Amino acid sequence: MKPHDLSELLRDGLPSLFKCADAAQGAVRVRTPLLYPDGDLIDLFVLEQDGTYLLTDYGDTLGWLRMQSVSGELTENQRALVDDVCLTLDIRRDRGQLILRVSERTEIADALHRLGQAALRIADVQFTFQPHATRSIADEVDGWLREQAFSIRRGVKRSGGSGIAWTVDYEVSADDRTSLMFLLAGDTPSAARRRSVQVFASCSDLSAPARGPLPAEMVSLFDDTSGVWREENLNLVKKVSHVVKWSEREKLARLLANRMMPMTR
Repeated sequence: MKPHDLSELLRDGLPSLFKCADAAQGAVRVRTPLLYPDGDLIDLFVLEQDGTYLLTDYGDTLGWLRMQSVSGELTENQRALVDDVCLTLDIRRDRGQLILRVSERTEIADALHRLGQAALRIADVQFTFQPHATRSIADEVDGWLREQAFSIRRGVKRSGGSGIAWTVDYEVSADDRTSLMFLLAGDTPSAARRRSVQVFASCSDLSAPARGPLPAEMVSLFDDTSGVWREENLNLVKKVSHVVKWSEREKLARLLANRMMPMTR
């Protein structure tokens, strides 16, 4: 079947909000009324192959999602979320494309709706991303820690003496030592001040557990490449944690490996 004939066939079976047009490689482009989070319309494509119909997004969805990440890659958790969507909607992934194949013309309309929903839900994975500036330095720190052969966990929940569960950016283990490290990154002086107060509260509460011994050493890592930090920000968290600047990687490595004197509280 020629693309023009297939396009006419699709128009007859789809709601008026779906717009069909001939595309390259013998495909028909279906412009759906669905939107990516930035407002772009979601386009899908239909091809006839060996008596069956192949529906694909030509990789647009995962390509769009990767563009929302500074690194251009998805985290393990984000890939798992994408896999869950594909499994739930019975969508196959092939070389970055979302693919669905049907054997009957009457199945195409429902299949387009399902593929469109998959693209929409996968695009929504972008809301799991951190703000760009913070995410960039956070991933850089993550990579450096792994290069140093530290055992790390990110986004760990720890309860303090108050019973509040705090999110620790990096739980770092080396031999018999565990450090709870907080990343202080921000774009503006006001954001830097808020983050300093938040980390002060977290370290203060976690340093006074409701029962049992002190669980770990507290470390505050300042992203000193941004130029928004003031001396009072460092002085605040210095009361409750070791303070290290990101430019002081050798010092940070020694601290996490327990080759420095413990701080006095």
